Amino acid sequence: MFLLETIKLQNQQLQNIHWHNQRLNRTRELLFGATNEWDLNQIIKIPSDLTNEIYKCRVTYGLTIEKVAFELYSPKLIKTLKIIHHNTIDYSCKYANRSTLHALYAQKENCDDILIVKNGLITDTYYCNIAFFDGKNWLTPEEPLLKGTQRGFLLSKDIIQTAKIGVQDLKNFQYFKVFNALMNWKEQEKQKIKTHVY
Repeated sequence: MFLLETIKLQNQQLQNIHWHNQRLNRTRELLFGATNEWDLNQIIKIPSDLTNEIYKCRVTYGLTIEKVAFELYSPKLIKTLKIIHHNTIDYSCKYANRSTLHALYAQKENCDDILIVKNGLITDTYYCNIAFFDGKNWLTPEEPLLKGTQRGFLLSKDIIQTAKIGVQDLKNFQYFKVFNALMNWKEQEKQKIKTHVY
């Protein structure tokens, strides 16, 4: 069983690393009973030939670190979402095996991404966590498929709040934003729900 941490590298600096360390060590303890904490700042060696552009640093691990790889990051423009229901999906840890997610993503039709609904509650998109604007607050699902590192940071700063959000609640919101470790909250455009969620 292999797991992933996908970290943003910008200006040769690992971003939001506190939250990645926290999730990685929580996962290691949960799945492997590991109590010794890893520090990704110590583990990841940044190649000297990388530029100051944005890279995706992908750490694959199990009981040990399997691989650390870097690739230039190409932002994905996500404006439209296709609602997909799946009541048994489990992605509470960031598993390297994403076969169920791949199968759901294949159903996106002409949309940019999918919006996964589990037991009537909105969770995440394929790529991202999500938040909805009700005219006053940005609310993110209380029970996402995966508790993302950017989500943890935004919650800690009170930029977003959690709520149970069902499909029927979408009519109460005006906009949505998607975000993940590589997609900065401030840089993401808000999208109208009425014309961008199907």
